[in-house]
Amino acid sequence: MAVLFQFLSAAASAGIAIALYPAIREHGRGLAIGAVSFRTFEAVFYAVSAAAMLGLMALARGPAKDPTYVASMSTILGALRNSSNFVFGVLAFSIGAAMYYLVLYRSKLIPRWLSAWGLAAIVPLVVAALLAFFAGGSYAIAGHAQLMAAPIALQEVVLGVWLIAKGFDSATSPAARTEI
Repeated sequence: MAVLFQFLSAAASAGIAIALYPAIREHGRGLAIGAVSFRTFEAVFYAVSAAAMLGLMALARGPAKDPTYVASMSTILGALRNSSNFVFGVLAFSIGAAMYYLVLYRSKLIPRWLSAWGLAAIVPLVVAALLAFFAGGSYAIAGHAQLMAAPIALQEVVLGVWLIAKGFDSATSPAARTEI
């Protein structure tokens, strides 16, 4: 189930980027393309992480092999899974999200406080990912470092609820400005 959810997460990362592109491209085409690119990189990293997890499962279920080989492959696949998920996927998300929030802040498609919150909340997540990478070992954001993801997690939920309830501010769209 975890692998299935990881593949779904990868698809959602790219899907969100593609869905938001038409709404923000008029407000910052370069940032919009960059955001789609980095969210697509995020999807690729999550898919690699899921594939590594499948490799770990196959290794565990496979016929008895040399214990040294199993230990080596487990270490390699575990590091690949965690680094692509918790470091590179998170960094790609963070860069893509920062691009979105910058466009949203400039364009006022959502309240500025909400996009500013997103920009500020990315910082601790990036710090957690970099700590996981440079601390070595498992390359996972674990323990108390997971709390560093809480601000952006909460902000993303609030943003989703906001967009469902109120949508983008239509007064700031290019079509609305030409009608005035």
